[in-house]
Amino acid sequence: MKFLLRILFLFSAIVLSSNLVLANTSGIALADSIPQTEIDSTAVFYFVGSIDSLALGKLHHIDTILTKFHQYDPSFNNNNYYAGKGNIGQQSSKLNFDYTPIDGFNYSNSTTDLYSYKYSDIRYYQLIKPFTELYFVQGPEKEKIFEVTHTQNIMPRLNAGIRFRFITAPGIYEHQKTDNKNLYLTLRYRTENSRYGFILNYLSNKFETQENGGIATDSLFEKNLETNRLLIPVKLHEAKNTEVQNSFSLNHYFNIGKPKTITKDSLNNVIERKGFSFGRLTHKMTFQKRKISFEDNMNSTDSTFFIPFDQKLNYKTTFDSTAVFKLENEFTWSNLDYDDDPENKTLYFYFGLKSQTIKISDAITLLDSRTLINTNTGKEELIIFDTLNIYKETYTQLIPKGGFSIYAFKSSRLNVDGSYVLNGYNSGNFMLKASLSQYLGSKENNWGELTLESTINKKTPDWFYTYHMGNNIRWENDDFVKENMLNLKAHYKFKGLYLAASYLLLDNYVYLDETAHPKQLTGSTSLISANLRYAIKLGKWSFDADLRYQKSNDNIISVPDFIGNSSLYFTNSIFGNVAVLQPGIEIFYNTAYYANAYMPAIRSFYTQRDEKIGNKIYADVFLNVKIKRTLFFLRYQHANSRFSKAYYMTSGYPMQDVALRFGISWKFYD
Repeated sequence: MKFLLRILFLFSAIVLSSNLVLANTSGIALADSIPQTEIDSTAVFYFVGSIDSLALGKLHHIDTILTKFHQYDPSFNNNNYYAGKGNIGQQSSKLNFDYTPIDGFNYSNSTTDLYSYKYSDIRYYQLIKPFTELYFVQGPEKEKIFEVTHTQNIMPRLNAGIRFRFITAPGIYEHQKTDNKNLYLTLRYRTENSRYGFILNYLSNKFETQENGGIATDSLFEKNLETNRLLIPVKLHEAKNTEVQNSFSLNHYFNIGKPKTITKDSLNNVIERKGFSFGRLTHKMTFQKRKISFEDNMNSTDSTFFIPFDQKLNYKTTFDSTAVFKLENEFTWSNLDYDDDPENKTLYFYFGLKSQTIKISDAITLLDSRTLINTNTGKEELIIFDTLNIYKETYTQLIPKGGFSIYAFKSSRLNVDGSYVLNGYNSGNFMLKASLSQYLGSKENNWGELTLESTINKKTPDWFYTYHMGNNIRWENDDFVKENMLNLKAHYKFKGLYLAASYLLLDNYVYLDETAHPKQLTGSTSLISANLRYAIKLGKWSFDADLRYQKSNDNIISVPDFIGNSSLYFTNSIFGNVAVLQPGIEIFYNTAYYANAYMPAIRSFYTQRDEKIGNKIYADVFLNVKIKRTLFFLRYQHANSRFSKAYYMTSGYPMQDVALRFGISWKFYD
């Protein structure tokens, strides 16, 4: 917390000093490359990802959309659905299965990623006036979400930004508290002629989660015999997971050549000198540090929870920790130019080389004993004490990569990207992705856009599945072979309609079996899925629906066959369009299935075949309000819980009862 306060103080000092600089700067365009058609001084644009995203036209606009503002929880937002543990901010498992290909080293996919700031979330802004957004949500039992975003130009062509978020939620059951902190800082700069530019960020996430292992007596909840949920016994009382992620990244470019210049001679005649370009050289350096720990003081109740798993190495206390350090350097050349029009660039291509250095260490607290002589009595005594056992490993690897994009007939675009790992832990891994997008007509006048995608990925299983040393669970799997993945997708979108279908084929898939240990499938497993999303508006009434079907050919990938989420709402302006009201109802449902169980000692979800979960309706009543640039919501969540029983998303972890939540977002443009 002290470190965060120092960061905020430093950022405030920079902002205040920059106001003095800008106050004395006249006649300098601060809009950078904001689209110049009727410039709105309050317009705020941003891009994410690499610095080349801006040159490729991947620019987004911030506005004050009211629809779906009540969806405050990322676990049910943006058409993604997760099975959680009954409290916001904690570990979760995706209901719509997704296998994400990676072109290098990966320790594991964190089950707290949903509530973290990731590189793909970091926004680099383009604006004229300073922009600030304050976001706050208040729930039951002192549950709070507080998020602040601020960005401004601190010098001509130099923009700074900060975003931080706190999530605190004690939960309604014993020992269920969430305490999450997220932060990122950004700088973006370019020279006046755009020959050189950089983006810089610092990213930090910290998660502290109390682990209660789920409720110990299901009937007290399912039959509602105890309405005070804090009095329902839980399985763990002192266990806690902590994860800290820190990273720093610098991404900069240099255009090889000279830009076009326009000057005037002594007679005021315009002189234009053509420039020349040999493409763009880009370098990205990233340092990441991730520390994970699980701790538990073994009282009589907690000690029985882990009996079905591995034999304990330390019967007094548990402190398992893992640290992962990764340094990446990536050099890329592309044919991007000074004055490229990304929308009409016929051919874009690039190639590059990435190097990775990875250091991993596992530590566990073990019991040891030694016979010593007591100096007071002169007798020998057996002394038991803790020692720290550390396993370390280091890897370096090189990854050449490349790709191209072809834009033809102003209606179709083909993208191809590939990479291959030459050496190291992931030696022999490769990934090839291709997509073809076609407007059915022209871009300006069409009947929608059809996109076909394919991905081929061969990869070494994540390090987590290869080696783990813990007090309650441990393994070493040197015999795992590479996983193979083929993913075929097609999707079509037109106005309020979105249709998608996919086929996923996995060979040698690694998963956590019913003992919460990694197991590699011999052979193949597959998953087919279809998705229909549509939005209908009739006058002031609107209806949105997201319907998904997915089916696996075996029990390895356990997902519900059907997921549905729909909203019906009424939008009306009042007080001469000063305010907008939007009352509505939202309903979620998924079919029953063998939902994965959760293991606190490894922060992971694993296969279980004992209990089916699902076939429950979750109904929320909401009211969204917009007054100028300020948004509010009231959400009566799980309004039907009094008429439902045994509403779980993860075995042993009940979802929350009916609760009222309030949220507000203020945006300031000055």
